[in-house]
Amino acid sequence: MAQNTQSPTETKRLLALVKLYRALRWFVVPVVPREKKPAVKYRHRIEKPPDDEEIQQWFGKGQHDPGVIVGASNGLICRDFDTREAYQTWKQQHALLAEALPTAETRRGYHVYFRSDYNTFHRFGDGELRAGGNHLCVLPPGKHADGQYTWITEPHHGNLWRYTTEQVRELGFLQAYDQTKETQGTPQNLPPNIPPTPPPSPPPCPTPSYVNFADLGPKEREAAQEALAQTVVNGAGIRHNELFRFARKLKTIASLKDRQARELRSFVLDWWRLSRPFMLTKEWTPTWADFLEGWGKIHTPANGDFMQAMAEKAREKPFDGSDYGYDAATNIVAALCRELQAFRGKNPFYLATRDAGRAAGRSNRWASGALRVLVADGLLVKVREASGRRAPYFRWQGSALCCPM
Repeated sequence: MAQNTQSPTETKRLLALVKLYRALRWFVVPVVPREKKPAVKYRHRIEKPPDDEEIQQWFGKGQHDPGVIVGASNGLICRDFDTREAYQTWKQQHALLAEALPTAETRRGYHVYFRSDYNTFHRFGDGELRAGGNHLCVLPPGKHADGQYTWITEPHHGNLWRYTTEQVRELGFLQAYDQTKETQGTPQNLPPNIPPTPPPSPPPCPTPSYVNFADLGPKEREAAQEALAQTVVNGAGIRHNELFRFARKLKTIASLKDRQARELRSFVLDWWRLSRPFMLTKEWTPTWADFLEGWGKIHTPANGDFMQAMAEKAREKPFDGSDYGYDAATNIVAALCRELQAFRGKNPFYLATRDAGRAAGRSNRWASGALRVLVADGLLVKVREASGRRAPYFRWQGSALCCPM
């Protein structure tokens, strides 16, 4: 029996984590510290998890490290990244997902945990996918040669998500990221008689110009991650509105705004996976269909800086309304309409009175009157009235005087 080398505080922490693992329905076994091997025989009793008495016997004095048997733990799977570089490459492509999933730091890399019915073990040049069978993973606060296993993101019932086989592929868990040892995207060194997993049909990324977080520069990647974090659904009944907000925020990113909707599938997948536990409509198809429809309807990005930029252009080059008797503030509102029309081309633009008033440094009520004046003078046409929270739509005419001074 190994001797206790832990303080009472460390032992208390160990027992608290073991209690958490058992609550998650993980098959916990004692592991010899720093040796990555079980301290007891467990294969004959996979169907019989340890009871409280055994747990106290194994861990009560801090004499063993905890380990989990993935194949016997409610569909638990571990993607073992043996190198930090491989993990960082995967994380760049699935940033918000990487932050959410249970992740432990190891001596050389990271363990990422999730659930799935996928049950095939894979070995890559940069680590392993431990699924099915009776594979052992050492859990925090277990020890390794240079220190301890440590949770970067602790597991709980809210972040141990279950994925289909297709989703496991889409998440990038069935490919290697160590370019020096393997070709990315092609599983190598598979166990005998286990062929490489065929590509899904239809392919998850149906266009050669498909993009993800890794394709963006640092500032744009940060903006995309912020858009995702700000619009993830956290309650029932708001899926559609938050998805549209997410799409509008993506429109503010220069390298994404002119992309076709289908090219942004990776971003929408991450949004759906993070939102799914809180949505009433949990299927992927309705969310993807709504995004495909909504992306083409977005005319103005969801970014306060956009309207501010239009207002600055208007103030730099105000409309000359001297023939109409306009004051400086009205000239700015007219110029704002002109700039918005230039941005929209032949299509109408929407303009809220608060934005018009803010540009001119006046109240909402004053701005409402100024817009009525521009319409009456034939410079502006109201295409659609305001409805609910939607601002009215206009078209800038810039026509000749209808009623000169």
